[in-house]
Amino acid sequence: MQTFIEHCALAPLLGEGAFAGSILSHDFVEAALMCRAGWGVWIAYDLPGSYEELLPNLLDELKRDRC
Repeated sequence: MQTFIEHCALAPLLGEGAFAGSILSHDFVEAALMCRAGWGVWIAYDLPGSYEELLPNLLDELKRDRC
């Protein structure tokens, strides 16, 4: 947890409109920050009891993130 806390604190984005405020879909942003800090990152698609729902393909992921 300490490593995540050190590298993945997400401040609100400055600006206006759609590019301002809290990052709503933050999983990939946090993963990129962990990679930048030198850590390995994997998508765990088969964790039991998770409320996270993976979409079937990358295009559907990208569409969701645009909304």
